[in-house]
Amino acid sequence: ENDLVYFKNINPTEFLGYNNERSESKIIQIFNLDNAQTDFLNFDKEGYIVLNQTAFYGESGGQIGDSGKIENQDFTFEVKNTTKAFGSYFLHFGKVTKGSCKLNDDVTASININKRDLIKNNHSSTHLLHAALRKILGNHVTQKGSLVNDEKLRFDFSHNEPIDSRFIKKIELLVN
Repeated sequence: ENDLVYFKNINPTEFLGYNNERSESKIIQIFNLDNAQTDFLNFDKEGYIVLNQTAFYGESGGQIGDSGKIENQDFTFEVKNTTKAFGSYFLHFGKVTKGSCKLNDDVTASININKRDLIKNNHSSTHLLHAALRKILGNHVTQKGSLVNDEKLRFDFSHNEPIDSRFIKKIELLVN
């Protein structure tokens, strides 16, 4: 079965997160935990909500997605993570903690700002680390992968030998 058919009649999610921490949005798609389309999610149920526009960053390039809340006067949906389907549709995964949400509801979607700020700091640090590694070890150092979340960063890179402790100290000083 081609999952793209689920998104055939809806426009891609517009990402507003570079300049906004919240958005006034509309629910354009709902999926339950079996990945089946549904018109609603009741209290205490988990699922995925797709909005027409969002400030939530979708997990990408080793960086985790945003968390936060999607809500209106009738319900609250706690977003635990945000991912992307087919690069264009943002899936807000979470649980209804108050009321019930339904297709076409008008909502306010707000990211967890503190968590976003921590992720942004670690994201910037990966760029600083990469630059420091290239300056100290040489331009042959290239990024091979990473993990960026609100607690830490991991930076995978290529280098042809173990790194001596004096170079590690130089890299740490330069990054800091």
